[in-house]
Amino acid sequence: MMSRAAITKTTAIIIAVVIIIAAVGVGVALYLMGGVPTAPPAKETIKVGFSISLSGKYMTKGKYSLLGIKAWAKWVNEELGGIYVAEYGRNLTVELVYYDDKSDKATAMRLYEKLVLEDKVDVCLCPYSSHLTYAVTPLLDSYRMFSISHGGASVAIFQRGLKYVIQALSPTTKYLTDCLNCLKAYLDDHPDAFPGWPDTKPKVAIIYAKTEFPMSCAEAAMSWCGDNGWPVVLYQGYPKEFTPEQIASLVETAADHGADVVIGGGYLPDAEAIVTQAKALGVNFKFMAFLVGPAIPEFYEHLGADAEGVVGPTQWEPGMGYTGTDEFPFYGMTEDKFLELCRELDTEVLGYDIEYPSYHAAEACAACLVLQKLIEEAGTLDSDALRAKANEVKMTTFFGKFQIDPGTGLQIAHDMAVIQWQGGEKKIIWPPEVRKAELVFPKPAWP
Repeated sequence: MMSRAAITKTTAIIIAVVIIIAAVGVGVALYLMGGVPTAPPAKETIKVGFSISLSGKYMTKGKYSLLGIKAWAKWVNEELGGIYVAEYGRNLTVELVYYDDKSDKATAMRLYEKLVLEDKVDVCLCPYSSHLTYAVTPLLDSYRMFSISHGGASVAIFQRGLKYVIQALSPTTKYLTDCLNCLKAYLDDHPDAFPGWPDTKPKVAIIYAKTEFPMSCAEAAMSWCGDNGWPVVLYQGYPKEFTPEQIASLVETAADHGADVVIGGGYLPDAEAIVTQAKALGVNFKFMAFLVGPAIPEFYEHLGADAEGVVGPTQWEPGMGYTGTDEFPFYGMTEDKFLELCRELDTEVLGYDIEYPSYHAAEACAACLVLQKLIEEAGTLDSDALRAKANEVKMTTFFGKFQIDPGTGLQIAHDMAVIQWQGGEKKIIWPPEVRKAELVFPKPAWP
């Protein structure tokens, strides 16, 4: 008769044999079903996801934005061999995953959900425009997805307590107000240019598209006029999908109220329409400044000499010559390299050759350089780590300075510029430190 100890030992041996046989059986079954499971493949790329407007209202600016993003990806992959990520101990190349959002809010929201849930992107760039960026950022925040706004300038985007979005470009508070600062400085230096200055101030008409970005810019301009004692004789919006008659009515109303200055607009079609209707009505305001449109080369191509004297804010222009400082050291590609890459890719992305890209390409590329810097500094693709690192980084790219407000993610270091079409060329007239020409005031007569 076996002892209890012997029985226990025998039982243990039997159990061990059964476990081994079971494990072998499972392995055989898995092999017959397609092989033994292996470890997931090593990470090779950083998947950067975004939607972009390749059709619809924002198409022109969207394509320029894509040009800047592709210029960055080409530079990183071909010249740097990727971005070094300490977590993986090596360089990872950039993989762009993007779709056309058709300039439509619902489409953009659906695409970002796809990017996060199906495409499994690592980080996101926001879409072009404040309108679309405002819509998608709460969704991205709900998924803890780190994102950078390259074309969403509205302050309102960043006043909602969102945690994972930051801004690479100047906010809307600077667009039209810097145009007015430029005019005010000119009048201070040339008081005879406006009878009665400084006691008599120019009358201002602010007409704007009723979407997030232009409304935010218009509000800031209205506040500036109040602070500086400039009378606003018209403050009125028009629909996103406007008609020529609606624009003509606003231009006529501004003239009837004796406006010296007309500012506002929204995008390229708006700016062109206001200029066209003003000429058709025979109204020539002393100062005309519009959002987005004048800074785009197509503005002069479409309007020709009618664009002469029109002013516009810009996030960047070629030749601004940013080099960095001790506090904001230079990082990334040079301006010459950026321009070279844009000219290599222009036909592929835009469908035609360009001499210089618009600021939309520059701000998008700069946002990508910020992303690159944050990944290198954080050593990971983790959203919390990237957002925390963004609070610390101060840098200069060919686009200008970068620093955010830690609490909101708003850009606080980048400076705007102001351009005016003079002699068929886009001239930088503000700020003084990068000015290439002086403001022409009053605006020349219609040709």
